[in-house]
Amino acid sequence: MLMATCVTPTASFAREHTEESKDPLMRINYRDAFDQTKIHEQYKDLMIRLSCDRNVFQNDHINTSSLPDLDADQIKAVQKEFTNACIEQLQKTRHWVIMQPARETVGILSLLTLATLATIELVGKESMGGSISIFSTCINAVYEFRGIIRSGVNIAYPPAHPLNALELLFATNQCFISKELWPIIIEKFTVARQNEAEQRNAMNFLEFSLGLTTYQPPIPMPINPHKIHEVIEELNTRIDTFFAQYNDQSDGQACRLLKINTAKFVLALTGDTALSSRYIYLHGPGGIGKTHFVRTLAQWFQELLPDTVCFNDLIITSADELEGNRTQPGSMLRVLRNQLLGKKRGSIVFMDEATWLNSPDMVSAAKRVFNGNQSKLSTSYFGSRMDGTGIDIALPPMLIFVASNEDIKDLALESRFDTINFPMPMPQLLIDHALHVAKNSKVLPIARIMPQEKILSWIQKNKFNNFRAIESKIEQFMMAKSA
Repeated sequence: MLMATCVTPTASFAREHTEESKDPLMRINYRDAFDQTKIHEQYKDLMIRLSCDRNVFQNDHINTSSLPDLDADQIKAVQKEFTNACIEQLQKTRHWVIMQPARETVGILSLLTLATLATIELVGKESMGGSISIFSTCINAVYEFRGIIRSGVNIAYPPAHPLNALELLFATNQCFISKELWPIIIEKFTVARQNEAEQRNAMNFLEFSLGLTTYQPPIPMPINPHKIHEVIEELNTRIDTFFAQYNDQSDGQACRLLKINTAKFVLALTGDTALSSRYIYLHGPGGIGKTHFVRTLAQWFQELLPDTVCFNDLIITSADELEGNRTQPGSMLRVLRNQLLGKKRGSIVFMDEATWLNSPDMVSAAKRVFNGNQSKLSTSYFGSRMDGTGIDIALPPMLIFVASNEDIKDLALESRFDTINFPMPMPQLLIDHALHVAKNSKVLPIARIMPQEKILSWIQKNKFNNFRAIESKIEQFMMAKSA
């Protein structure tokens, strides 16, 4: 009986290898690639100095009293070593997967060789069976040797893939991303590699989530913390000056509420986590300066605390846009990511035209978003826990303004806001605005001069009490007077 060894690739084997030739990292084990437990333990002192130890070692008691003294350059050098170690682990896992076809080829060739030797031992080298066995082994060796060549080429010239940069980003920033998100992110990496139909959705999730480095060390404050109260006093002065030209019927309550909340926000930016401002509801008709005030406040922060605060002007149209869901990040989550990507310490958020607060299909979502706890954000975008609740994300300081011309009807929701009845502008402020619009108009004659008395008379005659009405009519008025 002749013994011959002939290995031919099956259809499924061929398909699998064809797919891997397109993406040699398709079978990468991301749990191994991103398991940085040993690295974190090795650089525990660095984790403490980077303030991400409470994230990486969530249940461990960290002793900080024995930390060696290191200057900024030394810390930077150690952090570079840590980053290189994380990248090296990712690269080792990549190389292990890329070399898998070569290892399989060596295994197959070893089996073929053993089978051939056994055949020769039984029937003899010069026999027909032995000759066929040797010939089959040589043919299969040539065929299987492609695996070794392919692995070598992929090692020498790593194939480009849109996931490569995201893998590197996660490997080097994992310690700054909430630990609860790690398994979810790893799962999405696997989906993106193995499921071409879901790759784009998975990558969108990854591109968004990898920006949520909530444990990234904050930028240094641009001002001495001991002088922070001077910043608060300056903000108080500017708030008083801004509303000096408004007819405040609240006996100063509007200014007081604004001063209290901005002061808490400033102190929270310095790291005083015991303080957080309340949500502020600006109530009043359109066109009286609510948006202008919030934007001006953001400019004041930029002047007094440069590059510290991110400003977000949001328009909300649905409950999913406000709160988010499993496929869409909510408004506060988007604000948080903008803040972190901008490397800011906090955010000023403005939601205008918020009549949706009284919409029946929005009230429940609004209560969950404006829940009073501004230290954490609960979101279902990353899935849910066993009890059905969303994943909690640490939330840096935010000063949140919501504006509308309607009262908040739901009492439970209304109680979570400091409501400010935004005062009406005085006539002189309306006159100044009219002159400003006229001066910057591109359709009015250059150097248009009109006495303030005539503008005031025009305002009173038409009963204009807001900036929006003046902006829509001033050019017509000026043009008519020049005719």
